[in-house]
Amino acid sequence: MPRLVKATLSHPEGETQQVEFELTDRDLDALNGYVDAAKRLLETKFVQGTLLMGFRIHGGQEGMRFDLPEVDREEFAAFLHFYRPIILETEPWSFEQIRRMLGRHYRGTIVATILKDWHRQFEGHARYTPFTLKAGTTRLDNADALELWLNAHEYHRDADKRTRLEELLEGIPSELFEAAVRKVLREQLQVVAKLCEFCSDLLSQRSGETRLLP
Repeated sequence: MPRLVKATLSHPEGETQQVEFELTDRDLDALNGYVDAAKRLLETKFVQGTLLMGFRIHGGQEGMRFDLPEVDREEFAAFLHFYRPIILETEPWSFEQIRRMLGRHYRGTIVATILKDWHRQFEGHARYTPFTLKAGTTRLDNADALELWLNAHEYHRDADKRTRLEELLEGIPSELFEAAVRKVLREQLQVVAKLCEFCSDLLSQRSGETRLLP
């Protein structure tokens, strides 16, 4: 049944805001679906092992060199299975569907601002990033490049997209693009986890104060 949410939001600087809205049955199903899907994704061996290891970049007279942990194909296939409903906007509990739904409920509050920041990071356009990886002037470490690669080689194996990707990466070391893929995946999963925690808190909350995530 629908749930009425009444909460006091604490601003990091001490300011508070009151919020009140109703979560419909559809909202609750979507929130629960997202939490379950996100937890399964974050618990995969690829995320807990290979992706958490990150990578190292070495620079020298011969250019950049990347140390990348080897990827187990079975582990990566399992990851892709759980990753797909999180990134497909048409899925009822995708990251974007949940972010938009919460953004409507929390419109005009600090939560809405945080959700927009998480969206920027998910797309590969975070406010602050220590470095970016490019092919000429084209960013390789963002959601657009990742989606192109996924549709060219993993999900759809689209020949046209494979051609576009090959043209984009012409003359680019393969390890550079692999590093870019891992970078954007790590950044996406950081906010997937934050949104999952926020949704879990919201679902367990009866009344009182909503804890804001950093």
